[in-house]
Amino acid sequence: MVVRNIGSPTQPAFAPGVKLTFRGQPLATVWRVRPAVGKLFSAALSYICLDESGLLAAYAKISETELADKTLLRFSDGRPIAFTEDHGGGRGRIKLCLRDWSGNGLPDLIVGTQRSASVPPGPNGIPRHDINQATALLLENIGRPGEPAFAPPKYILYRGKPIRLSIHSCAPEVVDWGAGELSLIVGAESGALLDLRREYLSW
Repeated sequence: MVVRNIGSPTQPAFAPGVKLTFRGQPLATVWRVRPAVGKLFSAALSYICLDESGLLAAYAKISETELADKTLLRFSDGRPIAFTEDHGGGRGRIKLCLRDWSGNGLPDLIVGTQRSASVPPGPNGIPRHDINQATALLLENIGRPGEPAFAPPKYILYRGKPIRLSIHSCAPEVVDWGAGELSLIVGAESGALLDLRREYLSW
């Protein structure tokens, strides 16, 4: 849904939500995914989410509610990006954030996962076959401007260790507190809101 702000910068007011469409039909995705919006291919915005098969895809914005030109996002070896070997209700549950985290000038993906996520799918996928807890992963964009390609997933480390957030999916968001460095805010299963400062983060 798009909930359009029809107010002013200081007094927001929102119109009723309108469904996003793709090829004339409501956009079909898997459940419990927080999408991301950003510029991956050109000056135009892309809507980034998991498609109906659970693969990471970018859709070009052609109007406020219309999407076109679906493109599967891929690892640098050409594999499409997926987040589990499960099917049905086991797919989805991924929270996406698009920012230049690595500082190379290209938009990276920070992904909040639940503990059963497996990136890439299979026996070596993390975090499922490793720490088995909800966490934040970095998929660094090592492509070129307008031609994204992503490195294998890495844990975002807090004080040298993977962030461990129990069972359910977490939703990291990048924030700049004005000090010129990007930090992470993420919710914990306890209900706490964590401010993870960049000085303690690595990958």
